[in-house]
Amino acid sequence: MYRLNSSDIWQEGCRNSQLLIADRVDASGMFEFHQLMPRFPIPEGYASEEELFRAEVWKGMDRRYPDGYDEQRRKQAEYEIQVICQMGFPAYFLVVADFIMWAKNNGVAVGPGRGSAAGSIVSYAMGITTSTRSTTA
Repeated sequence: MYRLNSSDIWQEGCRNSQLLIADRVDASGMFEFHQLMPRFPIPEGYASEEELFRAEVWKGMDRRYPDGYDEQRRKQAEYEIQVICQMGFPAYFLVVADFIMWAKNNGVAVGPGRGSAAGSIVSYAMGITTSTRSTTA
């Protein structure tokens, strides 16, 4: 950026960004892996967050579709569970579902959800969202 614009004001801004911001950042360890996902307490009877997550999704599917769900919805839920587990996000979904349920049970307004997970059948089944934009809904 510094080389692209030769105006004095622009170059002074670049120098200030370097001196006042970039040079003050301690980047040591910045790119080392850290486990940033929240942990979720595992109730007795479950071996892992993943096992609990799977169970909660299927309980939610039964609750959301009391008359049963078709093969397309079952396959979509299986696919989403697989992706979420491969990415290491089961605990994240358990934590979000937990605080959404707490909010709903304590009179705290909850929005419809945002982001890519908001339209998933897993989020719908777990009560994180109240609808699904999935083609399987």
